[in-house]
Amino acid sequence: MIHTYPVKGGARKTVVWNRFRDYHYTPDVFNKACECHVVNVEGYGWIGFIASFRRRGYFYDPQNREMWTAHKTAIKLPRTHPDYYRLWALIADYQAQMHFDRGHLFVTMAPMDHAAYRDLPNSGWMPSTTDKKRQQSGYRSHRYVGAAMAASV
Repeated sequence: MIHTYPVKGGARKTVVWNRFRDYHYTPDVFNKACECHVVNVEGYGWIGFIASFRRRGYFYDPQNREMWTAHKTAIKLPRTHPDYYRLWALIADYQAQMHFDRGHLFVTMAPMDHAAYRDLPNSGWMPSTTDKKRQQSGYRSHRYVGAAMAASV
């Protein structure tokens, strides 16, 4: 079970982000204009932080949805913890589903080791149009299609 709590106000977002920054692969960049949440995972407590923002401009989408992108997904565990990648994926998928449920097109970029599970059948993710380019720098780019949609693709 996952619960989230919104973090509002630029100064408050920065304070909360500073509690998680050491657990993120790009800790020095933070956009306080993002929509932010702390994440509670049953059995682990308040160990997650997610931030996302609306992209401006035109992006091709047959359904003409607003495009949102992940800015931060952080788990307050060392990467060597046996549950780190599983919990990171759980929280990343929760973030994506949250936007999907609002009718948003949701895209994300993450290091290859974090995003590897997204290539599995029925993961709910598909490579984005910039994925091949991102791979050249050690990242993957995906768009969320939802678990039910992935099962039918």
